[in-house]
Amino acid sequence: MSRPATSHTSRPATSHTSRKAISRERAGKSTRTHSTTQTLWDALGAGRLDQSTFYLPLEIVAAHTCSGLRDWDDWTKYPQWYPFFHHPSITETGTGLERHWTGLPLSGPPPKNFKRDHQRALKDGALGFVIVPPEGLILTCTNGAPTFSASDIEVLARLNGRQVANPGQPSVFQERPSDDDNGDRLDMSYFVTPRPFLPL
Repeated sequence: MSRPATSHTSRPATSHTSRKAISRERAGKSTRTHSTTQTLWDALGAGRLDQSTFYLPLEIVAAHTCSGLRDWDDWTKYPQWYPFFHHPSITETGTGLERHWTGLPLSGPPPKNFKRDHQRALKDGALGFVIVPPEGLILTCTNGAPTFSASDIEVLARLNGRQVANPGQPSVFQERPSDDDNGDRLDMSYFVTPRPFLPL
């Protein structure tokens, strides 16, 4: 007795074509993203490829240090530079109460996540990517926090086409109270990035 004929379910004829279309679409998105990123990077470096840049968010974070050491009297006895977690565009070197911050050369490729970080700064109102000298900046320490000198602020204002908010005054990253209700970690300390320039 012969077996009854059975129907075979085959894959849709368009499946291979669909996969190719999806691949082309993804490749197109990747190309457009790269193009947009490169355009933004080129605009940042236009006419100043001999300079560098690093990213300054709304605040920087450091591993928590004993609160008592933040008091002026105790800090003068036990001065220290807090262990900050910087944006990847900042390279920090040095020891003691002076640190050297260098950025990324504008003549090189854009950093990873440049477009995302650039757009986030615009949305949040952060300083974002600022132009810095190729040799970087030497930051001093104010009660454990990084401090831009008044002369460095003048240099940054000139490089970024901005006006200094408080001429002759240094700019300090000011510590703020942690707020665990707002998602802050209790083992971290938060320092607000200074606003050294007048609003645009």
